Amino acid sequence: MCVFKTYKYYQSQFLDRQVLKVDCYFTINCLYGCCAAWCLCYKLQKVNIGNDKSFWQEKKIPSIQRLNVLFKSNSRSIMKLHLQLVLWIPYISSHLSSTTIEKIKLELEVNSSCLSKHVSTAVEDILLCKVDDDLFKKPTVLDMEHFLKSHPQLPKINLSTPFNFQKTFYRSDGVQRMWLTYNSNSKQLFCYLCLSFSNESNSFTTGMSSWKYVYQRINEHESSKIHNHCVEAYLLFTQNRDINTLLFSVQKDKRKAEVAKNREVFKRIIDCILFIGKRGLSYRGNKFEAAYSLNSLHDHGNFLELLLLLSNYDPVIKEHLDTVTQKSIKANKAGIKGRGNSLTFISKTTVDYVISAICTLIKKSISTDVNKAQMYSVMLDTTQDITAKDQCAIVIRYVDNHSVHERLISLVNCTDTTGQGMCQLLQNVLKSNDINVKNCVANATDGAANMQGEYNGFNAWLNETAPNQVHVWCYSHVLNLVMSDASKSPLPAATLFTLLNSLATFFKESYKRMEYFTKRCTSNLRLQSIGETRWWGKEIALNRIFGKINDPSKGLYIEVILALSDIINSDNSKPDIKVKADHMRTSLLKYSTILTAFIYIRIFSITGPLSKYLQTKDMDLLKSQELVDTALEKLVKIQRDMDGVKLSGDVFVQQMNSELHKFNLDIVVEEHFPKIRSRKRKILPGELVEDYIINDQLKKFTVDVHNKILDTIVESMRRRFLKHRDLYTDLSCLSPTNFKEITEQGLSNIALTTLSNKLIQFNKNASDENIKNELISFAENWNKLKKSIPETYATIYMINNNEEEVLIDTPNDNSTTFCKSCKNCFLCCYTVLTKYNLYCQTYSNLYLAYKYVLTLPFNTSDM
Repeated sequence: MCVFKTYKYYQSQFLDRQVLKVDCYFTINCLYGCCAAWCLCYKLQKVNIGNDKSFWQEKKIPSIQRLNVLFKSNSRSIMKLHLQLVLWIPYISSHLSSTTIEKIKLELEVNSSCLSKHVSTAVEDILLCKVDDDLFKKPTVLDMEHFLKSHPQLPKINLSTPFNFQKTFYRSDGVQRMWLTYNSNSKQLFCYLCLSFSNESNSFTTGMSSWKYVYQRINEHESSKIHNHCVEAYLLFTQNRDINTLLFSVQKDKRKAEVAKNREVFKRIIDCILFIGKRGLSYRGNKFEAAYSLNSLHDHGNFLELLLLLSNYDPVIKEHLDTVTQKSIKANKAGIKGRGNSLTFISKTTVDYVISAICTLIKKSISTDVNKAQMYSVMLDTTQDITAKDQCAIVIRYVDNHSVHERLISLVNCTDTTGQGMCQLLQNVLKSNDINVKNCVANATDGAANMQGEYNGFNAWLNETAPNQVHVWCYSHVLNLVMSDASKSPLPAATLFTLLNSLATFFKESYKRMEYFTKRCTSNLRLQSIGETRWWGKEIALNRIFGKINDPSKGLYIEVILALSDIINSDNSKPDIKVKADHMRTSLLKYSTILTAFIYIRIFSITGPLSKYLQTKDMDLLKSQELVDTALEKLVKIQRDMDGVKLSGDVFVQQMNSELHKFNLDIVVEEHFPKIRSRKRKILPGELVEDYIINDQLKKFTVDVHNKILDTIVESMRRRFLKHRDLYTDLSCLSPTNFKEITEQGLSNIALTTLSNKLIQFNKNASDENIKNELISFAENWNKLKKSIPETYATIYMINNNEEEVLIDTPNDNSTTFCKSCKNCFLCCYTVLTKYNLYCQTYSNLYLAYKYVLTLPFNTSDM
């Protein structure tokens, strides 16, 4: 009879792999035990151990034919057989030579392919069984029942036992010594009955390890008075006739009832905590959290209020709260502070314990899903809380067979914000959650220096442990850093934005100054202040005053000039306020300020739409990369176009002067740069080189301001945005919008090479050629695979009625949204592969590629 068939038979009979208890308190795994018993008998007979039939009959070891009959009968017979084998093998080992023993060991190493997976595990469990040393320590009253069920511990197939198995565990009349147990780790014999019920110490409670006259010592202990008393105590205990049961049975019943009641109360409390956490509400209130105040009408916080509401309909909670409240009132009247020794389950400490336990379970669930997904990406950022501590939030993004998940794994206090410190912080969090850092394929951070530093940045340190991971910046933050670099230098640029922010602050500081502004401004528009975190603040502040590049009339330039003039001419204004107003008005009237403003207006007209798209929820990195390239091309075109800026500035100056002329004010906007007398350096005798000095102020402004601003922006965008272009190009091949081009023109020889290098660590077969072949085949079948069942039936109907099938292509534009049914995104391709089980063999490498691209923190939509 084939052992593999036997295994299948018992697998069908014991699907839950239950552990059965057999004679001598010996428990073995039913599924492995059946196979191991057959294997041991077969192997021992195969090596010709005990050829004499009387020997086999004496030891009650059946033949192979008899063994097959037992397999067909019931499981308990084979369990007893397996027990006999375990007890018999150490006995015959003392009669075998060392060569035969080694032969047994070799034979027990199952080599058959059908047995090695299942039987070898059972044999290994028998040969290398480890015993818990805590089972040989004196048990407590609560652990007594479990302790007695765990004994006796008999030696397994251990060929190096320092005693004779038969003489030790069996008396001369053949009765087994049920009280004797053996610790195979320390190689000591114990009397677990004396260990449980005796207060006196002897060699069998501390561990018998002296093997001289061991059999005599066993007989002496077995006939001792202390041992007999322990045997009687054991029998009384098993019959519930011991002292504790007789004297404290009522108290035990009451305790069990109280425990059951407390469990019911605690279940409801846990449900309330889960409800509040799920709704994202706060648990505690500001005051009145003491139990004696629950009868009042004050606000006790969400947690206590929810319990009070539940007590109106649940008698279990009502009885518990009434009891707790009465005890707390008595303690409060007695002047006792705190809850004392009363168990309330409603204190903040209990809530914290439950939240901590829930947090542990959530983290364990997330780590299990992440490890199952194999690859993941991390997103982290820091911010200061109200206590001025820097808190770091770590989010993990991974993909399962259904959707993309982004889970907050930790919120920890960050004390070291250097690149190395942040990397060490991330590794500690991943290690504590049992997540392998080498499976990280990407990280998303902002563009700060400690994150993107080439040598000591966070990404550089993370590359040492996960060399294939990709560093992805927050594109919107990167664009803000680009504009921040361009607005800090040169000096006229910094002066312009400082002036805009000062104007907004100047009018908002005083309601009197705001009245001057509102009298002149007929619209509801107000000046925009510039904040560090409001990335769009500079563009709005500039457009509020100077308007659009082709429509300056929409700005508040005239209103601001008139309001400042009113403050300067007012007798009620303080002198220092007049000086500030005059300084700001003079700066606004300068020709250099006008030109600098229109330089940035042209820049913002290009980067503004890009900035808005980068802050959208459905932003896709591949599309954003195309928009970045387009914006960069436009900036390069105007990089030396100072004439266009001057033309826009001159038009603005003419319009503003004509508007100011209507108010009959002695105020004029500069129409050109003021003339400055040129200074020449003295040339020393014999000096041939003459310094080139720019005397033309417009040309000087072009070189020092216009060109420097545009050069800084272009260089910064190229440096910050164009990294990983090869990988992004490979990923764009996976987009369904490019499938038509792929089926018609194929793929380049160098296509998908970078992507293949990223995937090779997860699948050695993910070569670029394999991915290309699978992608071309998938692209050719995409129009059929993406159809739903109704669409498929509609196609069949059209074919049967000789009608033309109309394929509706999804428009390919920048407004494509990512959803579960657009059939034009990465997630739809991934869903099709998992839905129809195409990822097993047909498109296994392509499935891994789509899983990789969805794991990258490119798209932030809810997929």
